[in-house]
Amino acid sequence: PFGKDVGTDVMYAIMTTAQRMGKPEYLERAQSYLEHLRKNDLNLCAAITDVKGDRSKPPAQQAHPDYYLHVVDQNNDGIVVRGAKIHITGAPVANDILVLPTRQMRENEGEYSLAFAVPANAKGITMVCRPSRGERGPSEFPMALPVRGLVEAMIIFDNVLVPWERVFMCGEWQFSMLLAYTFATYHRFTAVSYKIPIVEILAGCAVAMAEMNGLEQAGHIRAKLVDIAAYVETLKALATAAIKSPVMYGDLAVPNPLITNMGKLHFANRYHEIIKLVQDISGGIISTMPTYQDWQNEELHKSLEHYLGGSSRYTTEERLRMVALTHRMVASAEAAHMEVVTVHGEGSMEAQRMMIHAESPFKEYRNLALTAAGIPPRG
Repeated sequence: PFGKDVGTDVMYAIMTTAQRMGKPEYLERAQSYLEHLRKNDLNLCAAITDVKGDRSKPPAQQAHPDYYLHVVDQNNDGIVVRGAKIHITGAPVANDILVLPTRQMRENEGEYSLAFAVPANAKGITMVCRPSRGERGPSEFPMALPVRGLVEAMIIFDNVLVPWERVFMCGEWQFSMLLAYTFATYHRFTAVSYKIPIVEILAGCAVAMAEMNGLEQAGHIRAKLVDIAAYVETLKALATAAIKSPVMYGDLAVPNPLITNMGKLHFANRYHEIIKLVQDISGGIISTMPTYQDWQNEELHKSLEHYLGGSSRYTTEERLRMVALTHRMVASAEAAHMEVVTVHGEGSMEAQRMMIHAESPFKEYRNLALTAAGIPPRG
């Protein structure tokens, strides 16, 4: 699914920005490319994050220019670019790469203000790929939840030619932040949406483990379950609110930027706490349970069946299967990877706070308070 939703987020951001730039050629190219994508059912990845070098310095002040992807030449055929992008989910299985600026560029950084599409097998592109994480061996209990690990790549652009018909921004530094900002809004709404089933399963693990341990009526367990439910349902409510009050640019709808970023910040800011609550409810067995091979061992099976039972509402095997799923969700290598992705994926929490600050009606709040205090409102 990442091969479609991230591409949609990028294309909507490109078209929305092109409209506001007053660049009909960019909009025409984007619409033509979108038809190409639909016709050929292409898989996409979004190359947003540059390798950045010294984070205290902007692109133009780095030790070398290649820390941010930039134009090194232009000719009648197109632009030639060099640099690298990192943390690119799904890149190894993408047909095309969509590139956007990662930040606001300044007047002397027009060469870094780029948006384009290029085939993943174009000359000069190298991918350094990271394999998926998580247990895949015979020791793990089988489960119905599919094992779908994410594969990331660092993409190196070594003098890659991009045809003009696939260029959607080139040098318009004044609009680099708008493009990055608009993409972030679309993509964070996507993130809030796809994370809902993840946290629902997390909540389900907590409820099931409480029942299987016979503790669902214990006061402190009920309190933890309430905190988990409030987290999940707040996320769902924010996602619903964001899409029901969009910002319109012509016929293009952008999910409400303020509410979208509130939803993403809510998810990321409390995720580790929710993981801790699930771990606490479940008990240490989620890290120390016998393997599926032990369970299948004829000499051990009866003992495991005898000693590892819980509530009579569930069999020992059902409890162990739920322990295995909970381990995968909160105590595995896959789970640790997800905790990092939660903090940094779709932009850091500080990036969300910046957008919330930019979108919040602080003057309206202030004037309401001034009026209530009998003080004339300010402009």
